[in-house]
Amino acid sequence: MRIAVWNMPPADLLVSGLRSGPFQDRFEILRNEISDCERLLREGEVDMALLPTTTILRNTTDFDVLPAVALSSWRYPFARLSIDHGLDEPIKRVAYDPRFDQERFLTGITLREHYNMEPQFIEHPETTVEELLDADADARLLVGANVPMRSSGDLMLDVGQEWYELAQYPMVWGLIASLKDRLNPVVIRSIRDGIQASEEQRGIWIRAQETSADLHAFYTEDLRLRLDDLAAASLTELRQYLFFFEQGDEVPDVPFVFLPDEEDEDEEDEEDDGGIV
Repeated sequence: MRIAVWNMPPADLLVSGLRSGPFQDRFEILRNEISDCERLLREGEVDMALLPTTTILRNTTDFDVLPAVALSSWRYPFARLSIDHGLDEPIKRVAYDPRFDQERFLTGITLREHYNMEPQFIEHPETTVEELLDADADARLLVGANVPMRSSGDLMLDVGQEWYELAQYPMVWGLIASLKDRLNPVVIRSIRDGIQASEEQRGIWIRAQETSADLHAFYTEDLRLRLDDLAAASLTELRQYLFFFEQGDEVPDVPFVFLPDEEDEDEEDEEDDGGIV
């Protein structure tokens, strides 16, 4: 079973359980750029992929989403808005890489709702964080593993924390999805149990990492892997904002595929080899 997962540090903990113990022979994990995971899934190169939540919400008829799994966090040191001045002055231009459209969308929401600002977003395709810092703008949206904690500007905002302060829930950055009608209960349970293994070994995994104090705190306190009530409530808020800002026909639903009753699952196990159908 091939799964495309972001090659971003927040996804490292998520895949750790899928690569351990009884799960390591069930899954082949391909680490890729966020923007490549959707392409690999659509082209049939992988069976499932970790996709940005907004990507799924904009294409609900294309995907099925696994229940119980959600990559979310209270803050997010891998997406920051570097501003050349204080918030007492309006932001006019935000430079960003269009590969990170979810982060752009969240930044636009929080700037409007928190600070009454609606800047112009200027695309700088395929741009590194270092190159983006030199862009002709008064703010820059920096996304990636090497986003600096501080910048040469006056202010640095954490996009995930801004979302939390707006919605009062952790931001759900990604969900695991397949193409429509490709999942069965055995697949769903395998992924669910693998993610549970990641959660159970979180402490051991964190101790094995060489991280800064800030990232250690992020992995310990802020990063979340399960689709619980808080993550579900955050998804509701995000769906409503997406509808309001993008003026769709209706509030998009997350296309979750749910497990049948346990008795039905046991019957399925006897007949199903656990592969993608």
